[in-house]
Amino acid sequence: MYLTELYRFYERMTQDPQSGMPPEGMSAEAIHFALVIGEDGSLKGVHDLRDSKGKPLRRFVPAAVSRSSNVAANFLWDKTSYVLGIDGRDDSCPSPEKRQAFLALHHERFDACPDRHAKALLAFLDHWRPEMLHSLPERQALLGSRLVFQLEGEDRFLHEEPAMDAGPATGSAEISFALVIAEDGSLRSVRDLRDSKGKPRKMSVPAARRQKKELLPNMLWDEAAYVLGVDGKDDTRPSPETAAAFHALHRKLLQDADDRHARALLAFLDRWQPEMLQSLPERQALLDSNLVFRLQGEEGFLHEHPALQRIWLDNLDGQECPQGQCLVTGREGPILKVHPVIKGVIGAQTSGARLISFTCNSFQSFGKEQSENAPVSPRAARGYTTALNYLLQKEHKQVVRLGEDSIVFWTDRACAEESLLGALFDGLDATEQTQDNALLHKVRSLLTAMACGRPVSEEDSIDTSVRFFVLGLAPNAARLGVRLWVTDTFGNLLQRFGRWYRDLAIERPNGSTPKYPSLKQILLDLAPKKKSRQDSVSATNKNNHDHKDASPPKIKQTFTALGGQLLRSILLGRAWPQSMYTAALQRIHANKNVTYYRAALIKAHLCDTTAKGATMSLDKEEQNKGYRLGRLFAVLEKAQTDALGSVNASLRERYIGAASTRPCLVFPQLLKTAQFHISKSAKQHPGYDIRFSRLVGEIMDGMTVFPPVLSLEDQGRFMLGYYHQHNALYQKKTADDAEN
Repeated sequence: MYLTELYRFYERMTQDPQSGMPPEGMSAEAIHFALVIGEDGSLKGVHDLRDSKGKPLRRFVPAAVSRSSNVAANFLWDKTSYVLGIDGRDDSCPSPEKRQAFLALHHERFDACPDRHAKALLAFLDHWRPEMLHSLPERQALLGSRLVFQLEGEDRFLHEEPAMDAGPATGSAEISFALVIAEDGSLRSVRDLRDSKGKPRKMSVPAARRQKKELLPNMLWDEAAYVLGVDGKDDTRPSPETAAAFHALHRKLLQDADDRHARALLAFLDRWQPEMLQSLPERQALLDSNLVFRLQGEEGFLHEHPALQRIWLDNLDGQECPQGQCLVTGREGPILKVHPVIKGVIGAQTSGARLISFTCNSFQSFGKEQSENAPVSPRAARGYTTALNYLLQKEHKQVVRLGEDSIVFWTDRACAEESLLGALFDGLDATEQTQDNALLHKVRSLLTAMACGRPVSEEDSIDTSVRFFVLGLAPNAARLGVRLWVTDTFGNLLQRFGRWYRDLAIERPNGSTPKYPSLKQILLDLAPKKKSRQDSVSATNKNNHDHKDASPPKIKQTFTALGGQLLRSILLGRAWPQSMYTAALQRIHANKNVTYYRAALIKAHLCDTTAKGATMSLDKEEQNKGYRLGRLFAVLEKAQTDALGSVNASLRERYIGAASTRPCLVFPQLLKTAQFHISKSAKQHPGYDIRFSRLVGEIMDGMTVFPPVLSLEDQGRFMLGYYHQHNALYQKKTADDAEN
């Protein structure tokens, strides 16, 4: 299932800090500016974070809240309307509700925080007034921008400061010692974390759970009474109730964890006895101190380990969520009712849309509400939505957009084949723009092998066992629809793309046309043109880019209607869609132009649907009437061009539609008119009439009457015969051709 594979992709990518995948609790957002503030809360400057082209760069910030028309502030970053209280379009229009929401959120999180970064931020928010924006030289650029904060004289942003990680799952505590434990649970040493004056270190830890005299242990840290089971004032007085509570909490949360850090901590708690404190030289200092854990041989603390952090987050989520079995992980636990939104799908709401959503009673069953009908744990929901948002970002080059369809793709492991997958979708031209010579060489070799039907060899350095995944998404109001889901091995994918390129292969009229066209290039050529006046450019010269005058709405409509069908046919190895063939004929009739892409599509369809198939170049032995009439039409057009040169309305522009459907009504008149063109050219080029008559006789050999109507298949062969003969007429003559 695609949710499971997306979650696995997320898990794999988060293991690599350089992957660009946001870690737990973060999202990648386009940030424009950083407000540089002093410790007194004054605004010292505005740091421009955009690139040389004025484009904002994506940065990891605390996860964005979900809002459509609601007022909800983000933590430590947001738009100008929330941070500065100014509407995103007008610097004179205040936005008091949004600013108040931003102010209230950060006062709630930081009022009790002693950190200087938090105090500086609260001082700035209390001191700032919307009218102050007018004094800033960057006021116009700030409107509608996303902002973060930075303390004067420091390089890190405020949301990157450990002490500022004051989310609902995280708190700040003064930690004095770290218990260094081995994997077998034995206590190896006690590390003093205090400074030279004996002051404890302020650290970011899982949020404290108890208030006043409640018996509630903290996760992965606590006082000596809970961790070691001794009273905070007397090292000989045990505290069994607090120790049992600490042990029970960690046994409940960690007993099923497949992680050596969790096993080591549980082993320590099972082995530890309060009287063992007497043998420690630090026993007096440990009393009434806050303690954390560290695994021997590692630098980080246990509460900083990602696997243990995820367990703690899932436990917090479960306190407010119903229980059930997650469809993604298969584990029993909390179920998230409302999933995070997904951004980047064209046509969906700008604030984001949900892949799983139950908004009407008719969608629900068995008394379950909202997403309980498709139970997914909070951790898995955050994982698959973060992965989708990552894939939908253009800079990662793992998305192809065809009209309103967004096609994302990935593999089951980190490998070079993942970048090759994008090259197969985007074509060789897009790969050349990356300026990656190694990738370009590999793509060229791969495409050549596929087009020739040659199997991938060891020299290609391709792992054909890699599994790939392709997911197609389409907008549907506040939700997303799944248009396509394909998974298979990379080797099978190459075979299917090889079939596509072999069927598509046709003689190119000139060197500027791509040998391996991408899906976008083909679909663009099928889009209706914006201009009504027909282009009179020769079919062998610049007709291969007929899509330049295509209307954007028509392009979107064509991509949506045909893109998904064509991609599905390629990936699943199915027959090419009939609509593709019909669309190519319709564009030829409308634009009066047989382009390289349209001829290639016609040839691909004929190869796929007929036993005879079609050839790449001119076939003089072909006896199909449609093909022969197409050749004849190209010869008659050449006669007109030789006699009259460029004209306002060529033979092709006036008659190609009628000649390809009702030949008996058109060709007698065309042959009669051609006699005048031949006579004129023969006066200037002696022997022209003989060569022309010989060629016409060769084409019409055995054809005594013109058919009244051509079938849809024969219409395609007519266009293919025209294209082949047209190319042959304009090719350079060899010495043997000149003698004949």
